[in-house]
Amino acid sequence: LTQRPACVSAMAAIELPTLDEAAVQQLSAEKRPLELLRWLSSVEPLLLPANRDAIKKGVAQLLETITGIFNLSPGPPIRRRATAALVAVLDVVGGAALHDTAKRLLALLKGKDDVAPAAVLARLCAVETLGSLVERFGRQLSMVAPEILAGLVKGTKSSEVQVRLAAVVALGQWAQGFGDSAGNKDLFRCLRAALADRVSEIKAAAAHSLCVMASTSTYIQTQELDATLSAVVKMFEGSTYEMRRAGAALVGHLLASTQESATWANAGKGAKKPTVDEVFGQLASFYVKGTGGDFLKSGSVSPEVRVGISEAYVILLSKLGAVWAEKNFVNLIQLVMMLPKQNKATAPVDALYAQQHMTYILVTALGRGLGQQGRINSIKELCVVIGRLLECSPPAEGTDANMVSLVSCLKIVRELVELVGSPVLSIYDAVTQPLFSATLHPFKPARLNAALCLRAMGTVLPGRASLLANQCLDRIEKFRSSADGIHGAAFALAAVLGGSASCRLGLPNALAANVMQTAEQMLALASNAAATAQAQATALAAAEAGWALLGALTALGSAAISPYVARLVALWTESFPEDKGAVAKDKDKDAAAIRMAFQIRLGCLTCMHGFLLHCKELVTPDAQKLIVRCCSNTLTWLSDIAPQLKSVQNISLLRNRIRARIYAVLHLVPQNMYEKSFAALLPHLVADLTLTDTTEATTTSLLRSLCHESDSVLLSAWNQEKDEKLIEDQLEVHSGYGL
Repeated sequence: LTQRPACVSAMAAIELPTLDEAAVQQLSAEKRPLELLRWLSSVEPLLLPANRDAIKKGVAQLLETITGIFNLSPGPPIRRRATAALVAVLDVVGGAALHDTAKRLLALLKGKDDVAPAAVLARLCAVETLGSLVERFGRQLSMVAPEILAGLVKGTKSSEVQVRLAAVVALGQWAQGFGDSAGNKDLFRCLRAALADRVSEIKAAAAHSLCVMASTSTYIQTQELDATLSAVVKMFEGSTYEMRRAGAALVGHLLASTQESATWANAGKGAKKPTVDEVFGQLASFYVKGTGGDFLKSGSVSPEVRVGISEAYVILLSKLGAVWAEKNFVNLIQLVMMLPKQNKATAPVDALYAQQHMTYILVTALGRGLGQQGRINSIKELCVVIGRLLECSPPAEGTDANMVSLVSCLKIVRELVELVGSPVLSIYDAVTQPLFSATLHPFKPARLNAALCLRAMGTVLPGRASLLANQCLDRIEKFRSSADGIHGAAFALAAVLGGSASCRLGLPNALAANVMQTAEQMLALASNAAATAQAQATALAAAEAGWALLGALTALGSAAISPYVARLVALWTESFPEDKGAVAKDKDKDAAAIRMAFQIRLGCLTCMHGFLLHCKELVTPDAQKLIVRCCSNTLTWLSDIAPQLKSVQNISLLRNRIRARIYAVLHLVPQNMYEKSFAALLPHLVADLTLTDTTEATTTSLLRSLCHESDSVLLSAWNQEKDEKLIEDQLEVHSGYGL
């Protein structure tokens, strides 16, 4: 690029290179773009204010040459370089040359909407260049501003997608250059119509241009707020990630600017500033009902709309600022917690999505928008909310808004505790008391999330991990007659043990002995349960709790588990009877007994997986053979008992989890050890891969980790490093719907 091309001759008087257009025309299609790029590269360094006099002498020829490039069907790189060169020339000379150039470009737009490639590229160059000119010179083009606006509006109605997209982008540049001036109504109408375009890139560009317009003018906020919000929410339906981000930015910016006094300084008499509660109420209404039309027909809102509104919440809160959030975090928590109460949908998937939306909003707003003390105060307030929600009676079946809010609060507390770290010690009692109370809740997800919160407390406060573990042991003994009490306390203990495994401080050796003894007592309680319904529920909870404790104990490593390997192997052997009489007995069992058999095998396989993963020093060939034999036994048992499963409700999830555990365990064992089990293993693999047994998407896929990094884009690797991953994954079907 430093060499002067052959078609360039020096103009001695002004020392600016000229382009021999005839020579360029004679070049081949492959060499012509390179020659144009070389000429533009040789011209751009000379377009400086210091060369003003020289440029003015040859400005007519220079402008004619640059605009002539637009008729040579240039590609995107040449268009960008030519536009930059043209703006640089006009920035130096200005005056009449600026208006003449604008009129010359407008002439390209006034012609017939020709679909010939050369004509389309010429109009595209004219639109892009006009956008750059109005963005750079703004009111200096006020004499031709109406004509430019009319030409750009005409470009948005072109049949060519590229021209429409460039025109929408140029309208945003027009708003940036002219600011709060005449033409707002026509500009707004054109951009709002572009929000309904059939091309997603044009919709995203229209949202961005409207956001630029809103930052330079108060027309939208004061006169067209409701219409704009409705159009954006409608755009969210079936939207792409770029559309959601652009639309969320527009909604967040518009609503945040309504709280600024300057927005309403010159508003008309009928304009009224909305309160913060009204702003959040409007967002909540869109979250629950969308635009209204689809909700009335189908009773539901598309997931893209709710993801877009959730992102708009975050942008709105970021615009309001950390000072506002610090002062109003109590009100903010209450406003976000109202979302599930306003949403009447009670489907499990909708409840899970709502939890993720609330978690994303509050963790982003409170965790990243507040300082250390603000986060601590937020944790305290969330624990107060948890206490109030624990007093609400759970529904007999399914979930309600209070349960969704409770689980969301627990998830948010866990995230904030991990962000705060050791300073959370100042509110230790205020946090742990409601968390221990939540481990007794009848709603299982609430118990499990409370356990994860206690794990986070033990991880950020290693010195309190032993105290937490002993408290959990005491609660297991205290609530031995309660199924929910056993389950919640045992999983809380298992979570604390698992979290301590990653800490350098560790736990006392005596605690491991107590955990082993408690786990054996739980398994004994499960095997000796009476035939009553309450006793069966307690036995099932005890079996799940016992194996969870053993699995967590293996996470502490070889040193903690080595004294108990023999007892552990005995429990494994007892859980997988090999005689055919035991299998025949399972076939004659009722639904509760079959569920118990599934739970025992699932827990045992989980314990084996932990042993192979964390206690590699203790893994011997004999132990591997025993584990393989147990897996083979389970595969045969699953095939034999399959006919009886049709009469057992909700057993498919346990069956799928057992299969997943078998795959995970065998993955850690040498392949030659289970070659004889290939015939029994293959039907289950085929059933899982082809979704023969269930049409639900599996959430246990390792496909992304096994693919080449260049192919991972097919599996939505593009959103794995983004802040919105938690809610954007909901829209990817092959990722298990983000659950």
